Amino acid sequence: MEGSRSLDQWRADLGMSIAYGEFGENLVINDLDNKIVAVGDRLVIGEVVLEVTAPRMPCATFAAKMNDPQFVKRYRKAERPGFFCRVIKAGEVKAGMSATLKPYTGKRITMPDMMRDYGRTIAGERLADYLATPIHEKLRASLTTGKVKF
Repeated sequence: MEGSRSLDQWRADLGMSIAYGEFGENLVINDLDNKIVAVGDRLVIGEVVLEVTAPRMPCATFAAKMNDPQFVKRYRKAERPGFFCRVIKAGEVKAGMSATLKPYTGKRITMPDMMRDYGRTIAGERLADYLATPIHEKLRASLTTGKVKF
């Protein structure tokens, strides 16, 4: 999932056109800034409810597609990742439907926070904060060693 503000910023940064779906996103939310999205936030689109679980991380394949071997580093440094969601309530989503962001009411860990923590070992209060949120199961499993991986 991606916010249109982040895609607009990438278009400006790269000086090129970026079609919807080119970053691998399957849903773009108008006027959403990825930098403010936190794990546990919910997006309500009609009767559909999605819950944010982890940021999307680019890989070497994506860097090759962008024709930039440093693109993964550039993407992480920009701190405006797309994100994965779990489906809380299923339904139909169509182009043009409005989406409402409902912020998580617990400790907020934003997508940029998670990008900065990626690959690091966390402990204490920071680890407890992660475990108290509805993070992706793969990330939750990685935290048994304290290492942030998604």
